[in-house]
Amino acid sequence: MTIKEMIDEIIKKEGGYVNHPADRGGPTKYGITAKAYAEYFRRPTANIPIDVIIAEIKAVTPELAEKIYFSLYYVRPNIKLLPALIQPLMLDMAVNHGPNKAIKIMQETLLHDGYNIGSVDGSIGPKTLNAITRATVALGSDLINNLIDRRIEFYKHIIQIDPSQAVFEDGWLARAESFRQAA
Repeated sequence: MTIKEMIDEIIKKEGGYVNHPADRGGPTKYGITAKAYAEYFRRPTANIPIDVIIAEIKAVTPELAEKIYFSLYYVRPNIKLLPALIQPLMLDMAVNHGPNKAIKIMQETLLHDGYNIGSVDGSIGPKTLNAITRATVALGSDLINNLIDRRIEFYKHIIQIDPSQAVFEDGWLARAESFRQAA
């Protein structure tokens, strides 16, 4: 799967403009938050009126969303260096949880599966890259399913801490399970 195909799938899953009152990310379009928008354009978010933020998010095009995903969620966190087999899942996790948390989930999965990565730091360095490459070869689709299981645990944890997030549970679980591999 190419990076363009991966991003197109995410844009399709994320859909158009949404401003759900329980969504901690605030208003989004194609999954792009005000925080990601500001980060991409390298500008502060403080003191920007909410009506300006909403107008900017509503104006996001699929082409801009693709550029933001490629830059902030694929290149910068080094998802691009991961084995091809897990890139679609890891990119989706980076978009949904933030790159740092997605990488921490991957690192926790590696540790759980017996791979030494040093510490869970949320970055893809040489130890993590070596371990994920070895795990992908050794475990294949089982690794993907293990990552999905950890992702689901994370979703459950979010809901346990903040029950208002339960409104998103069905969608979150369906999104995670859409990557599950047949045994």
